[in-house]
Amino acid sequence: MWKQRLRETTIDSELAAQFNLSPVVASLFASRGISSADEINYWLNGTLADLADPFLFNEMDKTLERIMAAIDAGEQITVYGDYDADGITSTVVLVETLQILGAEVNYYIPSRFKDGYGPNLRKYEELIAAGTKLLITVDNGITGATEIDEMAKRGVDVIVTDHHTIPARLPLAYSIIHPKLSNQSYPFHDYSGVGVAYSLARALMDGDPLEDLLDLVAIGTIADLVPLRGENHLLVKYGIEVIKQQNRLGLNALLDVAKIQLDNLTAQDISFGFAPRLNSIGRLDDANKAVELLLAEDEEVAHKLAQELEDQNVRRKEISEEAFETAQELIAAQQLDKNRTLVVVGPDFHEGVLGIVASRLIQRYHRPTIVLTKDSSGLLKGSGRSVEGFDIFAALEPLSHTLLSKFGGHTMLAASVCLRRIWQNSVRLSSRLTYHKRLKPVICMIQVLTLIN
Repeated sequence: MWKQRLRETTIDSELAAQFNLSPVVASLFASRGISSADEINYWLNGTLADLADPFLFNEMDKTLERIMAAIDAGEQITVYGDYDADGITSTVVLVETLQILGAEVNYYIPSRFKDGYGPNLRKYEELIAAGTKLLITVDNGITGATEIDEMAKRGVDVIVTDHHTIPARLPLAYSIIHPKLSNQSYPFHDYSGVGVAYSLARALMDGDPLEDLLDLVAIGTIADLVPLRGENHLLVKYGIEVIKQQNRLGLNALLDVAKIQLDNLTAQDISFGFAPRLNSIGRLDDANKAVELLLAEDEEVAHKLAQELEDQNVRRKEISEEAFETAQELIAAQQLDKNRTLVVVGPDFHEGVLGIVASRLIQRYHRPTIVLTKDSSGLLKGSGRSVEGFDIFAALEPLSHTLLSKFGGHTMLAASVCLRRIWQNSVRLSSRLTYHKRLKPVICMIQVLTLIN
């Protein structure tokens, strides 16, 4: 499906001459919305010194005061991450920074299968019972009002660092570091989770750019598919150079097993090399192993863990291909391709590949898609993807406290969709979607109807 690009395809000739841009390069800049002298100069000549002051984030001062108080008192700090590459790298960035500061810090990456996406009250309670006094979320937490509010009632402080779409009601966290909060002073808003965690790390280190962490920041930024412009471009540009220095045993081991060449390493190499392997372990097994890999200080341990990630990546490809073929068969059999949205239920789909299958169905059918499967408890779990011009997060949010028990994500991505209950018999889902005539993002509702066959 072809879509006309709405942006200009060229920039002012005098501006192109000022920066000695060829017509092709000038066209590329313009097509990405980079058309002013400041934007072009930032892209071509920006350095880490050009990153904005992290203290411009709302509640950054308050956040640092609480963290430093925890360090001074020897309190146990737990970094609570997420099971994708962005969440994994976010966790390592903050853990390493806190270790430098002498904190009593550990981490936990929730299980996709046991804990689900984002905040989990049962897991929070276990961590608190084990001694955690301060909980810091990375790459999640903004949709965790129920869980975090309960922690606040019990006198437990939770600091949220996140970048996902902000819901109608914010959690009662001790503080929230988020680039898209209203009245936000920080000038850049398109960070991934690791970009936000890195901003907190910079603030903790009094503005130090922490170049040794940029390898992780680049990987998480690329893996999460945020726009590679502005500060994201700088982080990836310098992060690639840090990867080439081969300072991290875990990444070196991944380079080896994945046969990734460092010569002329590009963002595409990271996207198709590092990112899928870090993601696969969380899709099929325990993502804490990926954190162990990136924190590894023993070469033999690093290679063992890297090989495990490689093996899981091969398995992930096989499972996702099988699920994609089955999904297409279900769509054809039920004539779902006549709907304006796709809601596909496969009772035997592996939970870990639902997002991959949804993405591939988007490419095939070009419409908002949710792929669901039933877990061992009878809960329908799923992942959604959307098309440009339709805000799937806004469409689903009205169901977040009724039909959906877990929900979070972006405008183009519903990272986790869980239906509260289903009937014991087989389940068929259909959907109805109201589009704005001009396909502009509007608050729409996908009505998911459960019917007994």
